[in-house]
Amino acid sequence: MDAKIKTLCFSPTGTTRKVVRGIAEKLAVLSGSSEEIKHHDFTLPAARRRIYSFDKKDLLVAGVPVYAGRVPNLLLKFLETLSGNEAKAVAVVL
Repeated sequence: MDAKIKTLCFSPTGTTRKVVRGIAEKLAVLSGSSEEIKHHDFTLPAARRRIYSFDKKDLLVAGVPVYAGRVPNLLLKFLETLSGNEAKAVAVVL
Protein backbone atom coordinates (compact mmCIF):
# COMPACT_ATOMS: atom_id res chain seq x y z
CA MET A 1 0.00 0.00 0.00
CA ASP A 2 1.38 3.39 -0.97
CA ALA A 3 -0.99 5.40 1.22
CA LYS A 4 0.31 7.72 3.88
CA ILE A 5 -1.45 6.83 7.11
CA LYS A 6 -2.70 9.78 9.15
CA THR A 7 -4.87 10.12 12.23
CA LEU A 8 -7.29 12.82 13.25
CA CYS A 9 -9.07 12.75 16.59
CA PHE A 10 -10.96 14.57 19.30
CA SER A 11 -10.33 12.84 22.61
CA PRO A 12 -10.95 14.69 25.87
CA THR A 13 -10.26 11.57 27.98
CA GLY A 14 -7.64 9.97 25.73
CA THR A 15 -9.64 6.83 24.93
CA THR A 16 -10.53 7.78 21.34
CA ARG A 17 -6.92 8.84 20.69
CA LYS A 18 -5.65 5.47 21.95
CA VAL A 19 -8.09 3.50 19.76
CA VAL A 20 -7.45 5.62 16.64
CA ARG A 21 -3.68 5.32 17.00
CA GLY A 22 -3.96 1.58 17.61
CA ILE A 23 -5.96 1.10 14.42
CA ALA A 24 -3.50 3.24 12.43
CA GLU A 25 -0.52 1.31 13.79
CA LYS A 26 -2.14 -2.04 12.93
CA LEU A 27 -2.93 -0.80 9.41
CA ALA A 28 0.70 0.27 9.00
CA VAL A 29 1.92 -3.19 10.03
CA LEU A 30 -0.56 -5.00 7.79
CA SER A 31 0.30 -2.82 4.81
CA GLY A 32 4.04 -3.08 5.33
CA SER A 33 4.31 0.71 5.49
CA SER A 34 7.62 2.03 6.75
CA GLU A 35 6.47 5.66 6.79
CA GLU A 36 5.85 7.40 10.08
CA ILE A 37 2.19 7.87 10.93
CA LYS A 38 1.21 11.55 11.07
CA HIS A 39 -1.06 12.29 14.06
CA HIS A 40 -3.45 15.25 14.28
CA ASP A 41 -5.34 15.94 17.50
CA PHE A 42 -8.05 18.59 17.49
CA THR A 43 -9.11 18.24 21.12
CA LEU A 44 -7.91 21.72 22.05
CA PRO A 45 -9.76 24.70 20.51
CA ALA A 46 -6.58 26.12 18.93
CA ALA A 47 -6.19 22.95 16.84
CA ARG A 48 -9.72 23.40 15.47
CA ARG A 49 -8.75 26.78 13.99
CA ARG A 50 -6.41 25.03 11.58
CA ILE A 51 -7.59 23.80 8.17
CA TYR A 52 -6.94 20.09 7.65
CA SER A 53 -6.64 18.84 4.09
CA PHE A 54 -5.86 15.35 2.85
CA ASP A 55 -5.36 13.83 -0.58
CA LYS A 56 -6.02 10.59 -2.41
CA LYS A 57 -2.68 9.11 -1.31
CA ASP A 58 -3.75 9.39 2.34
CA LEU A 59 -5.47 6.82 4.52
CA LEU A 60 -7.08 8.74 7.35
CA VAL A 61 -8.18 7.12 10.60
CA ALA A 62 -10.50 9.69 12.20
CA GLY A 63 -12.19 9.35 15.55
CA VAL A 64 -14.52 11.23 17.85
CA PRO A 65 -16.45 10.14 20.92
CA VAL A 66 -20.22 10.19 20.95
CA TYR A 67 -22.35 11.46 23.79
CA ALA A 68 -25.99 10.33 23.93
CA GLY A 69 -25.46 8.84 20.47
CA ARG A 70 -24.23 12.09 18.91
CA VAL A 71 -21.01 13.78 17.94
CA PRO A 72 -20.44 16.75 20.30
CA ASN A 73 -22.11 19.89 18.92
CA LEU A 74 -18.94 21.95 19.28
CA LEU A 75 -17.33 19.78 16.57
CA LEU A 76 -19.99 20.05 13.87
CA LYS A 77 -18.74 23.26 12.22
CA PHE A 78 -15.13 22.08 12.45
CA LEU A 79 -15.89 18.72 10.82
CA GLU A 80 -17.50 20.54 7.89
CA THR A 81 -14.17 22.28 7.20
CA LEU A 82 -12.25 19.04 6.58
CA SER A 83 -11.14 18.56 3.00
CA GLY A 84 -10.78 14.91 2.02
CA ASN A 85 -9.83 15.27 -1.66
CA GLU A 86 -10.54 11.58 -2.36
CA ALA A 87 -8.58 10.29 0.65
CA LYS A 88 -9.63 6.91 1.98
CA ALA A 89 -10.93 7.09 5.53
CA VAL A 90 -11.81 4.91 8.49
CA ALA A 91 -14.36 6.56 10.79
CA VAL A 92 -14.19 5.59 14.45
CA VAL A 93 -16.88 6.62 16.92
CA LEU A 94 -16.79 5.51 20.55
